[in-house]
Amino acid sequence: MGQCLKLSMGTKFAPQCDVNKPINEYGINKGNRNGIQSWCLACCRIVDRKRNLAGRGRRRYKYRRNYNLKRQYGITLDDYNALFAEQDYKCKICKTSDPGSKHGWCVDHDHKTKIIRAVLCTHCNRMLGAARDNPDILRSAATFLDLMYVAY
Repeated sequence: MGQCLKLSMGTKFAPQCDVNKPINEYGINKGNRNGIQSWCLACCRIVDRKRNLAGRGRRRYKYRRNYNLKRQYGITLDDYNALFAEQDYKCKICKTSDPGSKHGWCVDHDHKTKIIRAVLCTHCNRMLGAARDNPDILRSAATFLDLMYVAY
């Protein structure tokens, strides 16, 4: 009853900080009865920072990356790293070393056979997707660009 009263007054007790804080200093957690996180955002940041300094964040990233590569493409993180190393850690098409987005590099694969072709930057991967992996469309686009450059 006391917690409900405090929530209706716009505050909640933060057990880590040991103070009452306004509700807008908490995140949303639909799993809790009241729909608000147990810890305030400041405490969550501190705990996250400690975890990352301890290396848990990096290990978790590697685990998730390995799991996703295995699930989506049937390869391990070591296979991915070996493939990327063969390409000198650059996009196979445009040779850039910039992935092109915050999400990182893309694993290019044939959607029909599921065979992995290369690691690409986001821009080249989207280009292939927009052309529906059809080489004729890409050749036609290249010819079009060549004609446009001659016109200038």
